[in-house]
Amino acid sequence: MLDNPYFPWPSKAHFLTSLLFSSAHLPFSRTQKAAILNWAKELGASDVPTLYSFQKVTDSICEVIGNPSWKVTSSSGNVFYINDIAKAITKDYGNLLTRLAMQDYPEDKGKGMLQDTSGDYFIPEHFFSAASNQSEVCSSNKTIPKTLYALGWSAKRTPDGFIVHDEQEMVLTSIFEHNFEDISSTPGELECGLTGEDIIYTFQLNTHWFSE
Repeated sequence: MLDNPYFPWPSKAHFLTSLLFSSAHLPFSRTQKAAILNWAKELGASDVPTLYSFQKVTDSICEVIGNPSWKVTSSSGNVFYINDIAKAITKDYGNLLTRLAMQDYPEDKGKGMLQDTSGDYFIPEHFFSAASNQSEVCSSNKTIPKTLYALGWSAKRTPDGFIVHDEQEMVLTSIFEHNFEDISSTPGELECGLTGEDIIYTFQLNTHWFSE
């Protein structure tokens, strides 16, 4: 019933049993699950589900909301389970409580100098969050606001084509004024192509956005 506070579980007992048997740190065998349920019933606990009814409810819930894990048997006979990371992330974003705690980019917590780009364009490969003052992070236990950075290559536009710098740089994304769509919509802006030694970056120029 939708008005059940433990929905989609039919009762509090089913919910608590599922919570116990689903623990990633306490994997129970089928025999152990049956023993635990019989022990609870003999002690007089009310509404203790049978192992059959518990498994039936678990299967029905998985059919409704989906099961992110699937069973895999290796060539040597070992059994293990694989989780679908994309489905798990989708569910976390769909949950109003967990969505607020989600972070879209990895975070750099180490010491080091963050460089600024000196070129006219920038081709990003990765984005990450980091504190603008790394020394402040190391000397304080307080929560430091994080800033979004990009790791990639600076590029210069010349009459012979774009020259891409051969060393990666880390730059603040706040310096970006235009994205790839803006730049490519300007007539003749990208028609010069790449210089001969930078042809290897063609894929990145076609698939990443960069700033002017």
